[in-house]
Amino acid sequence: MAEEDVRGSPGPCVAVVGVGNTLFGDDGIGYCIVEALNALEAAHQGRLRLEALERLTPGSIDVLDGCGYAVFVDAYHPDAMPHGADVAIVEVDPSRLEPLDASVYIEGLDPHGVDPLGLVVLARSAGVFGGKAWIVGVRASRVEFARGLSEDALGRVAKAVEALQAILERLGLRLDPSPGAVAEWVRRHCLGSL
Repeated sequence: MAEEDVRGSPGPCVAVVGVGNTLFGDDGIGYCIVEALNALEAAHQGRLRLEALERLTPGSIDVLDGCGYAVFVDAYHPDAMPHGADVAIVEVDPSRLEPLDASVYIEGLDPHGVDPLGLVVLARSAGVFGGKAWIVGVRASRVEFARGLSEDALGRVAKAVEALQAILERLGLRLDPSPGAVAEWVRRHCLGSL
């Protein structure tokens, strides 16, 4: 992850987007983390836009509109994670894509659903987002029709919040509440099964 420190500058808003379907077990972890931040009234100096979405569609570019940065929190399949990692951070800089590369990428997008990278590329091409983005990927243990997160996923919530806090600190934002408080909220509201 390239270093960028904008502390001290007022800067544009930062969109934090939690993604996941809570009907499919650990897939809902990003959604639950951002719902917890909303419920616990995360302190953010007015520059943070918190959005919990069950899925991303091309129309979701509105959540990035006017923001200079975006952070997605989303479940990752274990095969997509670095060996042994519970949480991984991926930096996305759409300005590095050549226009033709972006065009080809957009042509291949599903009009009914996109991943965080697809949303960032689409939003940049539409002129509503031009900044950098990060994906905080959280290892999913169980992605199946089962309402609620697994105990394994719950054990990764604090690490994911710490990763999110580190990114936001570099952007001059302090995120409250504590990772432990977020994990406890998620335990009370997102743990369980059908």
